[in-house]
Amino acid sequence: MNNDFFDVNQQLIKRKKGDQVFWRISAYGLIRSPQKKILLVVPQYNKDIWILPGGEINLDESVEEGIIRECYEETGYRVKIKGTKPFYVGETNFYCMQKFCHSINLIYEANLTSLKQDKEVINSLEPNEVERVEWVPLEEIGQKKCHFVMYPAIKILKNKIN
Repeated sequence: MNNDFFDVNQQLIKRKKGDQVFWRISAYGLIRSPQKKILLVVPQYNKDIWILPGGEINLDESVEEGIIRECYEETGYRVKIKGTKPFYVGETNFYCMQKFCHSINLIYEANLTSLKQDKEVINSLEPNEVERVEWVPLEEIGQKKCHFVMYPAIKILKNKIN
């Protein structure tokens, strides 16, 4: 296993021999508007990047349930997953909350089930998680502004549309 891990600010953290690594399955929703905008979240921990709504899947839920829950908690929008297969599957090492994690990242395309946004739910379960929610034009999403976990999927989407 690679000993290079990245923290929430995308800074390299070296794992030392004996440091325990935790396994994590993460899933994210790739939600597009008809105007080719992507629903993104600016996290509190790094206000200079965008991430797709999503996160860790709990042991007692399916991947689909996890994406629906995470998207609602982080954006206030209800979503429905498109299809049964992920748009993108990636693997990353990251360091968060003083833990080294080896993560499988599943990115699924999703649609809003309603245009109504419940802003009250954002940050209600995990305080100070989300700085803001934005619809960002696809062409404005660059590698430096997009979280390293998400950027490969955004790049694929850009190539698919163009």
